[in-house]
Amino acid sequence: MTIENSTLTSIVSLSISLIIASPFIWAFMTRKPDNMAYREMWLDDKYNHGPLVVMEILRIILGLFIIGFWIENYFSPLVVTFIAVPVVIAVYYLFSKRIQKFYRRLEGRFITNLNERELVRRGSETRNADVMSMEGIRQDMIPWDAHMVDLVVPQNASYLAKKLEDLAWRERFGINIVYIKRGEQLIPAPGKTEMLLPFDEIGIIATDEQVTQFVKLFDSKTIPSSQTTNINDIALQKIVVDEHTKLKGHTIRSSAIRELTDGLVVGIERNNKRMLNPESTTHFEWGDVIWIVGNWRKIQQFKAQKVV
Repeated sequence: MTIENSTLTSIVSLSISLIIASPFIWAFMTRKPDNMAYREMWLDDKYNHGPLVVMEILRIILGLFIIGFWIENYFSPLVVTFIAVPVVIAVYYLFSKRIQKFYRRLEGRFITNLNERELVRRGSETRNADVMSMEGIRQDMIPWDAHMVDLVVPQNASYLAKKLEDLAWRERFGINIVYIKRGEQLIPAPGKTEMLLPFDEIGIIATDEQVTQFVKLFDSKTIPSSQTTNINDIALQKIVVDEHTKLKGHTIRSSAIRELTDGLVVGIERNNKRMLNPESTTHFEWGDVIWIVGNWRKIQQFKAQKVV
């Protein structure tokens, strides 16, 4: 009877201790680093996965060793090897999602408490609410196999000053932009007319695969033209809408002046009246004098060609 009570006590004690420690053991053995560099290396075939795989295997082996050492304090090595460890691993596997979710909550609470004193010192109750809400989003997305990823817009990105609806990132990559942080201004759930500017901070929700594909575009930069343009090449010149230029009926956009001259239409003179910075939908009429700021050589070439 004493032996049975002792065994039962050992089982209960071991079970309680393993349950309490399960989130931390799970994190030690299976949790991957939550950063962009690791995801890119893991998902991109051009990287050598060997070191990453070895690291993951070593973590699992060390975790099993810790579990085995822990159980050995209660049972014999034979029981540990053939019964206890396999049972613990099976239980951890079956309840891995719950353990993972519980660990995320503990981690989020710990980070919030860690930063609370600094946030109070700054007197930033709004920021504290932001931290809490962001951590809540990160935790709630776990069952969806998705993540909240923070990115910073490069200063010479190829998509600057373009509307989100024109970029169509949701349709192309399946990602959602949760917020845009521009200096001290926070834009939650940005609308389709919002634009991204250099050094904007954005938060996106996506899976690992979506993030890997999206980052390739997000980090892309504008490739400088092979023809170097000197500052002295930029000049203000005018073009007259006549039978030679054949611009009548065209809008500023359809005339392709911007693309062909590396310039901007900054003004139009019409019937002794001036329009400064006209809309791109403005139509040209006979006798209009178009003022363009751009590469003077390309403007001259544009004058010489026949616009269809």
